[in-house]
Amino acid sequence: VLEGVSFDLRRADPGAIIEVAVASDVGTISSRIGEVVTRYNALLDTIEEVTAFGGETGPSGVLIGDATIRALQSRVRDALGVGTAETSALGISSTETGRLEFESGTFVTRLTDEPEATAAAVTGENGLITRLRAQVQAYSGSEGLITARTEGLDARIDDIAEARLDLEERLVRVERRLVDQFSALDALVAQLNTTGSFLTQQLDNLPGFRLGDSRR
Repeated sequence: VLEGVSFDLRRADPGAIIEVAVASDVGTISSRIGEVVTRYNALLDTIEEVTAFGGETGPSGVLIGDATIRALQSRVRDALGVGTAETSALGISSTETGRLEFESGTFVTRLTDEPEATAAAVTGENGLITRLRAQVQAYSGSEGLITARTEGLDARIDDIAEARLDLEERLVRVERRLVDQFSALDALVAQLNTTGSFLTQQLDNLPGFRLGDSRR
């Protein structure tokens, strides 16, 4: 009957006149915009945690210096239009720490006074939610950038694991070779000591000759 509106008829009442009022649920819409802001701030907390620099003594984040996570932060921020007049008119502002704040009163006033313009700014073809959804889809999902980055990191981990095994095998071979060389050297030194002792004994047995004796 009405485009975009469906009815769930639970019982038949022929001839009865039913009045249906259609109105914007301002409170719910405002709450959902506030939830977007809350989740954005949570995203920033996570990004800061995984990219933190721990200095000389503290632990650093596992994705410190990772370009993908920084690009995600930048593109989501741009999608939300942080710092623009359009976003400010919706009651969304940025703090000194980069977090967002949402003033529901400003949003409700704008939605009440300019419902069509507000709807376009939020869910229109180039609206806030539309832009944000596009970025989320680009990064998430089975073919998203995060998945590709994860697969790349997993491949590097596998390569590192194989390289460690190869290194361990080379170290074992080097250790074995050094042990063999040391054993051979030790046997040679023992043989030379035996030969030296034999020569010393033979020289000591020569008439009129003693090693260490100054007389010749």
